[in-house]
Amino acid sequence: MFWNQKSIVLPIALSLLVIGCTQTTEEATTDSTSTETIETVPDRSSQKDAASLLVGNWKAIVDTDAETNGLSEEEQQYFDEMMKDFEFIMKFTEDGQVMTSMDDEIAEYKVEGDEIILDGERSQLTVTETELTIETDGETMSFSRTDKDVSEVADLESQMETATEKIEAEIESDIGSASFKEAEAQTYTGAMNRAGQAYYLENAAFANTIEDLALGLQEETDDYQYSIRTTEMASFNYAISKNEEFKSFVGGVFAMEDGVTETVVCVADTPGMSQLGEPTLQENELLCPEGTTQVE
Repeated sequence: MFWNQKSIVLPIALSLLVIGCTQTTEEATTDSTSTETIETVPDRSSQKDAASLLVGNWKAIVDTDAETNGLSEEEQQYFDEMMKDFEFIMKFTEDGQVMTSMDDEIAEYKVEGDEIILDGERSQLTVTETELTIETDGETMSFSRTDKDVSEVADLESQMETATEKIEAEIESDIGSASFKEAEAQTYTGAMNRAGQAYYLENAAFANTIEDLALGLQEETDDYQYSIRTTEMASFNYAISKNEEFKSFVGGVFAMEDGVTETVVCVADTPGMSQLGEPTLQENELLCPEGTTQVE
């Protein structure tokens, strides 16, 4: 159909806005006075045919809970937030024309019984004073009546640019947050533990330096100082915060019986730059040092 022509540019947004608008029409919020504010809509109090009911402006009901294949959980979260700001309007006129807020194109439509022929494509039509659904090949578009005209809504590409800028700003803010930095430090500490296990399995001894772990990890970043201390039976991996607002981490790799190793990662209970104690092995149980809590 004519409104899908930009799907290459906006594949995900359009799939939810135009093809995937599958929320039930019961979830639409309607304004009982909205039909009175649309200049092109005559008094329909005595008109019951679908063609008359269809005339006017309709806003797509977007399923913000829809899952998008290929996105991570975090990406899905950002995408859901982005979709909440999108608006897609369709305007049906009395003289058989339809236009959308996507672009300036105008297409022809015709209503035949409970079907609509839109730009040459036949679809199932259900329309009332407040609700509209158009079903094509098993996919349903749901709309609620609105007093907004297509001219009052930015095209989808502009909306996408605005939403993307908003999301990028939020992501940048998240990247600088304590939770993001701490998650990174925890990931590195766990990676050092696992690399230490592999090194012990191959060499029957623990690595003495971060370089020996072959992780490509720098010993110091803007936010953390990484280091290793080893004994004959254990290796301790540190991620010590360089910022009073971030928590530090310590990992431990312990040699057990028969060459088996066990690991633990502990996080400081409070933010700060102090050196942490070391995990211990007591009666085959790994324990975090005082002032820390086990996270792995």
